[in-house]
Amino acid sequence: MIPIDKSNRKSLHKLYQDYKWNYLPDAILEGTIGEALVNDEGDPQVAVLQIPKLKISIPGGDASHPAARKFIKGLPRFSALICASQEWEELLQEVHAGKLVAMQRYAFTGEKLDIDHLRGLASQIPDGYRLERIDLSLAKQLLRRKASLPPRICGISIRLRISSRAVLGFAL
Repeated sequence: MIPIDKSNRKSLHKLYQDYKWNYLPDAILEGTIGEALVNDEGDPQVAVLQIPKLKISIPGGDASHPAARKFIKGLPRFSALICASQEWEELLQEVHAGKLVAMQRYAFTGEKLDIDHLRGLASQIPDGYRLERIDLSLAKQLLRRKASLPPRICGISIRLRISSRAVLGFAL
């Protein structure tokens, strides 16, 4: 697998057509974070989106391609994979049978948000704290202050991604 330049990552969307999108692969494909690897830069059949520091990989493309099996076989002992298709999950099960720990992921969208429930949560914010909408100005301010903040604030990590399209703030 070889790295692909940030400017060429958009072409990899076709290898992730079955993937239900969230911020992570989108941010990697945009070039905001992480790296992208392909089996062939001129005609990629297999790609892997990665955040190396977190040991997270999102393989995509043709799971039956020899490069897919080679990648899966070469995974470090402790790795986190988000499979973009059933075929990738099956390959992972086949190659690493009995060695996997599956964790359920949940996708969140605004389609099913209950505004009354959210208002109830907001009404329970303790004195001295406030709920504030994150706009581009606040996101940039928080990003500048991020280096001086401890990595965990009250048990909640804060992550920000700023792009020309949106500001995304979320807590883990």
